[in-house]
Amino acid sequence: MSPRPKDHRKIGSRFQIKTFRPIGKPVRLFKKIEMEREEVEALKLVDLLGMNQTKAAKKMGTSQSTLYRILANARKKTAEAIIKGKILKIN
Repeated sequence: MSPRPKDHRKIGSRFQIKTFRPIGKPVRLFKKIEMEREEVEALKLVDLLGMNQTKAAKKMGTSQSTLYRILANARKKTAEAIIKGKILKIN
């Protein structure tokens, strides 16, 4: 049995910046964390714009439980990049 196909999420922004990294060392010395565009969109809607998860899920065209999972992954990746000094790359 093959996995269920991934639904297309609505992304309202084009992201100008694709990579964030710590400074002070050459890029090759840092590990990378890849973040999907849907994760950045979830962060923007909920954490930056202050939208509640129900409204943000509707705007992205997904269920609230899926948005919660996407948001949790995005927050974990962001925290890891900041705390452990890793490059955060947006796909």
